[in-house]
Amino acid sequence: MPVSRYFAIAFFVACLSACSDAPTPADKSAINIEGLALIKTASITTGNLRQWDGVVEAVNQATLSAQTSGRVGSLMVDVNDAVKAGDVLARFSNVEQMSGQNRALAALSAAQAQATEAEADYKRMNEIYAKRLISKAQYEQSIARRDAARAQLASARAQLSESSQQLDYTVIRAPFNGVIGQRFVQVGETVSPGQAIFGMNSPEQLRVRVTLPQSEAALLENNKIAKIILDDGKEMTVENITVFPDADPDTHTVTVRLSLPASTKNLKPGVTVKALLPTSGNQGLLIPANSLVMRSEVTSVYVIGENSIRLRQIRLGHRVGDQVQVLSGLNPGESIAADPLAASLRLSEKLAEQ
Repeated sequence: MPVSRYFAIAFFVACLSACSDAPTPADKSAINIEGLALIKTASITTGNLRQWDGVVEAVNQATLSAQTSGRVGSLMVDVNDAVKAGDVLARFSNVEQMSGQNRALAALSAAQAQATEAEADYKRMNEIYAKRLISKAQYEQSIARRDAARAQLASARAQLSESSQQLDYTVIRAPFNGVIGQRFVQVGETVSPGQAIFGMNSPEQLRVRVTLPQSEAALLENNKIAKIILDDGKEMTVENITVFPDADPDTHTVTVRLSLPASTKNLKPGVTVKALLPTSGNQGLLIPANSLVMRSEVTSVYVIGENSIRLRQIRLGHRVGDQVQVLSGLNPGESIAADPLAASLRLSEKLAEQ
């Protein structure tokens, strides 16, 4: 073999050997996931409690309305004022009511006088009739006059009671101990019967109102134990549960009331709380709520692969404490980013490199 050809073959073999030992080119689409906190999903039973939103309300609450017409003369209280049962809250002008009471008093005096006269006449006629000095017809007429006078007197007393009640209506009083929550009128404003004046409630005894589907409400019939999660994360056990007997025909939901202990503090009517109620339990995925990415009405998580980070949309179910159920979009065994912000920064850095 010629020497030149030998060296050419040797050089070719050396090149092939050198190429086989060269490192494989790096995948430009790979993302460094080192240091990211990951959560590996697994299929579990979500338990026998399900979280619902509830609204706190006072057991004693009322809207105080005008029961007579008049002009608002004075308002003794305002919003957030504490009052006791029987306290005067407002006064209306009472000129018409006073006049009505004076007329009723005059009518009562006239009826009283007529009743007294008719009663005396009846007694005289009764004595004379006993001696057979008058006819039976005259005697019966005296009885009729007496009965008519008695009826007129009863009517006058009823009119006086009604006029006195109308006069009492010009003064608005607190029906129970509580706090003024709303004020609907101003001084000088003319009101009419049925018009709202104040809204008040008693914070001493509170309850939580929850609206449940029919199937979930039925589970409470045999298991009337629930928990309330407060804003500070503390749980409160509730044993007094009232399930309404009828469902709403439009929404097919049932209202449930959870009575709170009298010692409950830092809760006000109208605020929302979380209620944990018994449920049948089902298989699913539970992930921490703080791993979610909320954008408009779309909920997603960052799914972490071997060298990849992808934002994937998911569909959620109910909440259980600080976790949430995943109905679709995520499979058991997949890993997600525990810190979505950190995963987003890694993904943004890779996109900037490209």
